[in-house]
Amino acid sequence: MHIAEFSVKNSVLVNLLMGAIIIIGLVFVLVLPHELFPSIKIEIVTVETVFPGASAEDVEKLVTIPIEEEIKNTSGIKLLRSTSSEGLSVVIAELETGEDVTQLVQDIDSKVARIKDRLPEDAEEPIVEEVKSDFPLLNVAITGEVPRQTLRSHAMRLRDELQLIEGVDNIVFSGVGDPVFWVNLDYPKMHQYKIGVDRVSNAIIQKNLDLPGGGYTQDKIELLVRTKGKVYEVDDILNIPIIRDPGGKHVLVRDIATVEIGEEKARTSSRVNGEPAITFWINKQKNIDAINTVKVIREFIDEFKNTLPDSITIYDTNDSSYWVKKRFESMLKSGGLGLFFVMVSLGLFLNRRAALIAALGIPVSFLGAFILMKFNGITINMLSMFGLIMVLGIVVDDAIIVVENVQRYITQGVPPREAAVRGTKEVALPVMATILTNIAAFTPLLFATGLIGEFLSVIPKVAIFALLVSLLEALIIMPSHCADWMKPESKNGGNNRGWFLKVRSVY
Repeated sequence: MHIAEFSVKNSVLVNLLMGAIIIIGLVFVLVLPHELFPSIKIEIVTVETVFPGASAEDVEKLVTIPIEEEIKNTSGIKLLRSTSSEGLSVVIAELETGEDVTQLVQDIDSKVARIKDRLPEDAEEPIVEEVKSDFPLLNVAITGEVPRQTLRSHAMRLRDELQLIEGVDNIVFSGVGDPVFWVNLDYPKMHQYKIGVDRVSNAIIQKNLDLPGGGYTQDKIELLVRTKGKVYEVDDILNIPIIRDPGGKHVLVRDIATVEIGEEKARTSSRVNGEPAITFWINKQKNIDAINTVKVIREFIDEFKNTLPDSITIYDTNDSSYWVKKRFESMLKSGGLGLFFVMVSLGLFLNRRAALIAALGIPVSFLGAFILMKFNGITINMLSMFGLIMVLGIVVDDAIIVVENVQRYITQGVPPREAAVRGTKEVALPVMATILTNIAAFTPLLFATGLIGEFLSVIPKVAIFALLVSLLEALIIMPSHCADWMKPESKNGGNNRGWFLKVRSVY
């Protein structure tokens, strides 16, 4: 039995299939995340090592080269490159396509751990991490005419609570440094006690430690011993002994310096309306709806404002969800306009019923594409919407071929049900060739490699999804509709087709 015969004989099942595509597709349109650009995986791992005070040459020789030598033979690394600058080494590993990034991060971290003892003592511990693509959602700035420490306290509380919001991946901030103790040395007093800066620095470093002291067993009970000396308060530093004076008395930090709590010098500064501010860039997680997440963040900020003094203000700027909504509205307008012109074009060459049956393929194809997008992890974004708009006119090509051939048989006096079967069977192979040719045109983009290839692959995937569903609609759903909805016609094909027959006869 040909597929067209099955469609005509089982119109109830066919209508159920179309109904399922429409309903599930509409549901997925509502649940698919909306974002500006597609979420992609950046297959890059970095090893970053801070080496304070070292020249670029020393960093390369003592840190960068040993790390490169240790990890270069790791399976899955395609390319290894590095940058050595004053006080900083960055080794970048580009991975082979399809590698498990998480596993490779662990493998590289294990190999780097082997050579920690061979790195300079002054070098900090290497940090191995995956490079993640950031998807900025919103900028939030907090400012006010209050002491800096007060502003910082409220800003950090805001950051910690924003981080807990579902959909927020990480928060990058500027305009604020980490909290530190500033030790202001009194040089005349240091000269009096014959104390150098290094002596003071070493005394503080040696005191600011928590060290395990081993274990102690008593009466079959084993106790763990730990020496606690971490600095938490200003007095903890002021009371640190540096040396003994000739009289045997300890010289403390308080004898030669004052200490205050502050923050380290920030590498970036932030201002809002001319006032110093602390700004947060809120990045979203992959495949999370930007519009809903920004809505939740704004609702939280409105509640958080009620806990702040009147002198502190919070601003939000650079809302990426605005552009997501605009792009989605643009797609709907473009799609609606395209659908209108397609309907007009169909109406000029086909009768009203045939035009309606052919045009029905557009929403069915799009909604079916949304279903396939959901199962393939593709979101509604600028590229996926572009792919749908691009195939707007193409998805009705196969429908036009089928319905026009069916209508030709009907105008020859063949009953609609028989015409639907004969007309579809006759053009089934050309219709498949049409769709496969269009799919072949998009296929090369699927094989593009690298970050750009992964980024652009969304367009051909969405286009191919829509074309495949349009083929399903043309060969399975449409014959049933033609058999049930199309009516016998006179030989001239109806009022709206007579002018075309006259033009064709002249041609």
